[in-house]
Amino acid sequence: MKIGQHTQDTEWFSKACLARMQQRGINPKWLLDVRIVNAVDEIREHFGKPILLNHMMLGLRGFRTAEENYATEDSAEFSQHMYGRAADIEVPGVVPQQVADFAATLGLFTKVYPCWTHIDCRWL
Repeated sequence: MKIGQHTQDTEWFSKACLARMQQRGINPKWLLDVRIVNAVDEIREHFGKPILLNHMMLGLRGFRTAEENYATEDSAEFSQHMYGRAADIEVPGVVPQQVADFAATLGLFTKVYPCWTHIDCRWL
């Protein structure tokens, strides 16, 4: 299912989470804050490159269940990921600080890591 202009539900949610939602008749869009989805779209359009959400090699996505979040190293107890308000993104060929600088102009909270940028809409 398409989420926003440029992303799919499989980029935002783990397979297990999507399966549980499907069983219960939950639309994945209900669990994501539209502000973070729109911000990811704006960042993609600004840099003109696809965005990799949440180090998919590690199996993480924008939305995390409490169980997924607490299994993540250095996760915050009240992580914005659990509320559908955060994403850890990578823009290929763009250093994380540049991504953070642009995201900050959108009013997003940012945290820079060596290979990705955490963004969330807690302040919007």
